[in-house]
Order: sequence, then structure tokens, then C-alpha cells
Amino acid sequence: MHRILGVLSALTLCACSSDRVSLGVVGTSLPDLLRETVSVTLERGSVHVGVAPGPALEIEAEVLVDADRAAQFGAAPLVFGEHVAVTSDADTVLVRSAHEGAGDDDDWELRLRVLVPEAPAVRARVDAGSIEVRLDSAAALSADVDAGSIDAAIGRIAGPTVLKVSAGRIRLRAEEALRGATLTVATGEIELVLPRDVAGRLDAVSQVGSVDVAPRFGLERRREVTKQSVAGALGSGGDDAYVLRVDAGTISVQ
Repeated sequence: MHRILGVLSALTLCACSSDRVSLGVVGTSLPDLLRETVSVTLERGSVHVGVAPGPALEIEAEVLVDADRAAQFGAAPLVFGEHVAVTSDADTVLVRSAHEGAGDDDDWELRLRVLVPEAPAVRARVDAGSIEVRLDSAAALSADVDAGSIDAAIGRIAGPTVLKVSAGRIRLRAEEALRGATLTVATGEIELVLPRDVAGRLDAVSQVGSVDVAPRFGLERRREVTKQSVAGALGSGGDDAYVLRVDAGTISVQ
């Protein structure tokens, strides 16, 4: 039986958007829904992925609605399943807005907190908004935002790391180890912070903008009209590739 963590239904103004109101926070614990991959998708809003305090998958959502509709909900308690849809197959848990595809889906927005046990592969997709990842370890990480930001800090990632933003910012910090990474921004910036003992190869290019790499890596920057790039071995080198691409904007590697 799924355990409802708590319900807060008092109407409060949303700090993130002047045209939306928070209806409150609702959550659930899913001890029987452990899979190899956790995938979260939203059309708008924010996703935070963190470490669960126990062996269960924990999901919490702040539910925001268009200000013109807020009064119609009054003090009615929130029901988790009416706002967050959770499905699964053999190896993946999929978390998304239950309003997705409904006729009034543009009126709704979610701020999701997904706390995962162990070290699954994590996939997250937000059309407009932000993704934040704070994990000690992960099997793999994939995140995609059209307009907004990705901010990830992870101790160790065992598999591929692929992050993409069309307009906005990517910040990735690895405390212990990465197995390479592919970071892509059309317009905006990339910041990559690597462990002291990182080994692999760097290939960083900004077509219009700048590429700054910390002196500790001993790599030279190349300039060609508006284009800047840095390429070469990191530490002792190796097969792990760090590929960074910005069409217009900046890259920083520390």
C-alpha cells in the first residue's frame, strides 16, 4: 500500500510565477517500485532528483495552477494521483504530470522532488523550467531542457552522462568520477567541474563565444574568428571523452 506522506492544501502565492498560485504540496512513498531507471518528464516546472532517506522511491510535488482558476479549488485536499502520474515497466519508473495531454494542461505546473534509493540511471526532460540533480552516485545521467537550466552535482557516475539545453545553462560537477560526458547548449553557457584526478580527453568548442579551461589541465585555447576551442588529454588521458558544444555562448572547465 502506498503511503501518503502529507498534504498541504492552503492557497499560497507562487514565488516563481506571477500568474500561478500554489495549491500546496502532496507526496507519496513507493517502496515496491524500484527499477533500474527513473525517468521524469514535464512540459513546464522544475525537477529535483536527490537521495532517498530509505529504500523507497519518494515523490513530492508542489502543485501550481493558473491564478484565474485558483479560487475554484478552495480548501479541497490535494490527491496525489490527480496531479502526478507514476507508471512502470520491467526496468523503468516514469514520473510525469497527470495533467499532460488534458485540455487544460497549460493551466498547471509542477515542482517535483524525486528521491531515489541506491544508484539508478536517471533521465529527466523539461520543456520549460529547470532540472537539479544531487546524487552520491548514478548508473547514468541524461537530462534535456528546451529553455532553462540543468544543475547536476554527483559523486560518481558509472555510465554515460548526456546533458542538453537549447537556451540556458548547464552546470555539472563531479566529486569523484565521470565516465566522460557530452554537454550541448545552443545558446547559453556550460560549466564543468572535474575531479582532481580526472583522466580522459577534452573536446570543447564554442562557435561564437569563449572557452576557458583551468591552467591545471595544461591545454591551449585556439581562436578562429568568432570560434574558440580547447582539445587534448586530461590527466593521464584515456578513452573517456568530454565533449562540450555551444553554438553561441561560453564554456568553462575547472
